[in-house]
Amino acid sequence: MPEPDPTATSNRTAQTRRPRRGTAQGGFRADIQALRAIAVAGVVLYHLWPHRLPGGFVGVDVFFVISGYLITSHLLKRPPRTPREVAEFWARRVKRLLPASLLVLTVTALVSFKLAPVSTWQDTGKQIVASALYVQNWILSFDSVDYLAADNAPTAVQHFWSLSVEEQFYFFWPILIGLLALFVAKSRSRTKVTYLVGIGLVTGASLVYSIWMSIHEPAQAYFVTPVRLWELSAGGLVAVLFGGRKASTGQLSALCSWAGLFGIAACFMFIKGTMAFPGYIALLPVVSTALVLAAYSTSTLSPMGLMKLRGVQFTGNTSYSIYLWHWPFVVLLPTVVGNLRWWHKFGIIAAVLLLAWLTMVWVEKRFKFSRFFASTRRTFITAAVIMAVAVTSGASVQFASYAKERASQSALEQAFSDDDPCLGAEAIESNTQNPGSCPEPKKLLLDPATAKTDKADAYPDKCWTRAPFTDARPICHYGNGKKRVALVGNSHAGHWLPALQVLAKENDWTIDTYLVDTCNPTDATIHMETREKSKGCHSYGRWAKEKTTNGDYDAIITSNRQVSPIEGFDLDNTVEPAAKGYKPFLKSWAEAGIPVVVLRDTPFPSRAGVSSVPDCVATHGPRSPQCTGTLTTWNSIDPLANAADSLNLPKQTVINSNSQFCPDGTCPATIGGVIVYFDGSHMTSTYSKTLAPWLSRKLKHTSGLDLID
Repeated sequence: MPEPDPTATSNRTAQTRRPRRGTAQGGFRADIQALRAIAVAGVVLYHLWPHRLPGGFVGVDVFFVISGYLITSHLLKRPPRTPREVAEFWARRVKRLLPASLLVLTVTALVSFKLAPVSTWQDTGKQIVASALYVQNWILSFDSVDYLAADNAPTAVQHFWSLSVEEQFYFFWPILIGLLALFVAKSRSRTKVTYLVGIGLVTGASLVYSIWMSIHEPAQAYFVTPVRLWELSAGGLVAVLFGGRKASTGQLSALCSWAGLFGIAACFMFIKGTMAFPGYIALLPVVSTALVLAAYSTSTLSPMGLMKLRGVQFTGNTSYSIYLWHWPFVVLLPTVVGNLRWWHKFGIIAAVLLLAWLTMVWVEKRFKFSRFFASTRRTFITAAVIMAVAVTSGASVQFASYAKERASQSALEQAFSDDDPCLGAEAIESNTQNPGSCPEPKKLLLDPATAKTDKADAYPDKCWTRAPFTDARPICHYGNGKKRVALVGNSHAGHWLPALQVLAKENDWTIDTYLVDTCNPTDATIHMETREKSKGCHSYGRWAKEKTTNGDYDAIITSNRQVSPIEGFDLDNTVEPAAKGYKPFLKSWAEAGIPVVVLRDTPFPSRAGVSSVPDCVATHGPRSPQCTGTLTTWNSIDPLANAADSLNLPKQTVINSNSQFCPDGTCPATIGGVIVYFDGSHMTSTYSKTLAPWLSRKLKHTSGLDLID
């Protein structure tokens, strides 16, 4: 995240001799502004043309190194020795960073309320509040491993995670530098060595943790502050070693400067989002940026001539505001114009540059040089007020979402209470018996905002075994009847739980869940992010087979979505080897004499690019062709059902539910006034409940099964 000028001091004399932006210890550096321009250009172009510049997101890592370098340079020049001086440092950061960022947050809240799909309001509001309080990165880290949030679409403020990381760094860093300075004063140690050792220990520890975390929990690691700290502190090491030095005209420095720029360009072209990043891969952009900073080359052979170009310097000078404004455009404009075409993207660039310039002139500089904010106390009070405004705007968006959810839930409760024969999947049966008796209502009973969080009880009850699959293996229990049923599989077994709970209440069942996330209970080894997870998933499968085979169950109900390929195969060619892995399970249950019901996997909207059905409905309408599929376009592979069909074992039945999702071969987003999916593949709890009568009829006519009274 780009950070404005970090060098102005708090006294008035210093303010009359204001150093220019992009300075370190007082001297203007065009190379730093150029690095900022390159970094923000990489981020913006990546977000607009991700396939053309797959590694542009590492521009954030370039910003981290620059910020660490500039802030450390400033602190080394004048280490804070008292709590008051630390507070003054924080006040300078506040008036440079908060006004522009909180302006963007407030404007984004208003525009999101007007333009964004209602299904995104809750997440947007939550993240605006988190961004205003500078904890956005932790919210995203938590959501990346949270069942209730992992599938959520990006919000218009998601990019504030990097600003949160920097603000947390700015809170911690002056305290560390002050303590190191105090140690030097007390022990009379060598100043430079002390700083190198202190900052080096932080950098090394964070880098090791970053590598470990990026391998074991890559989604979560991307946002975590300790994982990113080494990138900022690496800039601090450069400041200790090379900060304050004069520009070099030597050939070696020119070579280092070019090498650094080529290294950053290589990152933009060859690093991909699928890699375990940051980890050791982030060493390339960090070291490359450090090379340019350390070289500080003004040789005629260096890239300084290009760096000083007016357009480059303007982009670097406005990089902070460019970063703030660009992402809301990328997220919100498609809700108005649909898929972004090339002219939309160039329009975004023009609009962002204009807004960035206006923000720099009328917001950043106004706060930065205002005499009113010469007082640390007034700065903090003002910051608290504008933070409160941003938090209120985010909370208001959340409140609007909650209000819609409450109204939707009330309407659904009434429909269930009235035994509405046209509610959800029941409309299909009613229309079959009496065509036209259940036309699709104009107003949805389950609206998009509510649908996104309308999930089976297994989610809030934390019934999932999670990677690395070897620790907690929860078994949840629903109902207290005499007939014991085991529900086995991954999330595509879990989304049948609401229907099964209805049947459990009606038919004297107890349901035990054996549910696992992103894994399939199978004897085959599934290829996952790490070898540890692959082994853990395989171990979980053996455990689930043993527990269910010896669990004295009256029936086993199972379903799976094949989310990952079998080792040695890609997903397109994994059906046969995956089916082989399921056969030992089916045979083991058959040998134990346990009736088995395999629920064939449901249609899969994400296969056709509908990653969030509620968002699609909120944006385009419930009957839009963009939110509708067919059995061909939404087809889902199902090796488990294939294995059961091929074995044809006694007391084992495969139930195909396609007719309940795609009547007449067309798969609508809404059926009977209910949105069918809460994301791009999982049933909403409401729709699942409305499938209970149909599923009851199917189970009643299944031979060898005595579950329905």
